[in-house]
Amino acid sequence: MSGYPPFRPAPGLSDPHQQTIAGTLIRSLMDLPGLARRREPSARWLRLRSAHGDLLGGELLDYRDGPTLVVLHGISGSARAGSVRFLMARLHRLPARVVGLNLRGCDGATPEIPRMYHAGSSDDLGAAVEDLLERFPGPLCLVGLSLGANILLKYLGEQGQGLRPEVRAACAVSSPMDLAACAAHLETHPLSRLYRFLIVSRLKERAGKLAVRYPDTVRREPWARAVTFEEFDHGFTAPLHGFDGVYDYWTRCSSLGFLEGIRRPTLLLSARDDPFVRADVLPQSRNPWVQAEYPAHGGHLGFIGPGLAPWMEGRVVHFLREVLQEGETR
Repeated sequence: MSGYPPFRPAPGLSDPHQQTIAGTLIRSLMDLPGLARRREPSARWLRLRSAHGDLLGGELLDYRDGPTLVVLHGISGSARAGSVRFLMARLHRLPARVVGLNLRGCDGATPEIPRMYHAGSSDDLGAAVEDLLERFPGPLCLVGLSLGANILLKYLGEQGQGLRPEVRAACAVSSPMDLAACAAHLETHPLSRLYRFLIVSRLKERAGKLAVRYPDTVRREPWARAVTFEEFDHGFTAPLHGFDGVYDYWTRCSSLGFLEGIRRPTLLLSARDDPFVRADVLPQSRNPWVQAEYPAHGGHLGFIGPGLAPWMEGRVVHFLREVLQEGETR
């Protein structure tokens, strides 16, 4: 499956950091009501079951007769981020019912139990998929962005042949498939260290809300002064979720080790110049279910083409449409 025009960066935007920053800004601006090219339907609030007895929040763009497409956001985002909403609007025109799933603690509310989302939260994704299939029987596809893509790939690999047959396809965009390598790569450039600083600050803010609600379980001392991902994950993520330190967490939750178990058509889309992901760790999977596309340019969730037009969304829609149409003809 292919036939979609390859990515070409917009003139003057071939630098990976330009692509990364422009990708966020342009998609967020396009989501503003006054600048949107067309009026998009309003999303409504949705509550979905998690794997631990509490509820996850989501945003729903409904469509009566289409498949259900689920979008998982990145590490410090939410389903209301401009880039997620822009992707949801494009997917909705497939046409399809689209759900933007908030990972635990990312919907603005403090989690109802002392747990937070992390790179291996595939159990929560699985519970949400089961809930959605009960509500909306029929074909379902999954799209993950950045950390959400890692969670998605881990889920697909864990499920393997046991995955619900309604789940037809998946797309993983800019996935940090080797968590240790990505954490190290973010220390190699001043702008990358700025991204890391902003993300870790946001993670500490969310962790702080959890510590206020559950002071006996979530201790601030181990991570309050964390600056790097290694420090934060060692002090907060790993102990709170039962891992034996940061490297045990990174090893067990990196999706790289789950790719060979995938048994649904899955697109891996990452740029070779992604400032979050080293090019030499991008896998060339021998799994026939996995289709890897690694353009030379694009940054991290950037992929801004000529005319400042976002390219990634069209590629995802094209891939999912092909898989869904192929299923209809069988």
